[in-house]
Amino acid sequence: MITDVQLEEAVQRLAAALTEPKLERVHLTKAFNRVLAQDLSSLCDHPNLDDSALDGYAVRLRGHGACHTGSPVAARGRR
Repeated sequence: MITDVQLEEAVQRLAAALTEPKLERVHLTKAFNRVLAQDLSSLCDHPNLDDSALDGYAVRLRGHGACHTGSPVAARGRR
């Protein structure tokens, strides 16, 4: 049976039902579709140079106003 509850009670019920996720070590080949237990970062940059063609920058121009006729910024790409 479904009944309405106040927000505070719903939050308390949800918090009481939550459990700490189980952690396990798995080999990299078995790690597909899993979530890391902690952040992972590379020991070195790859590629080891700054190259926007490889870095893949994205810019949202809508409502920005910086890119217009006469602007030193040139925009091209796809939507």
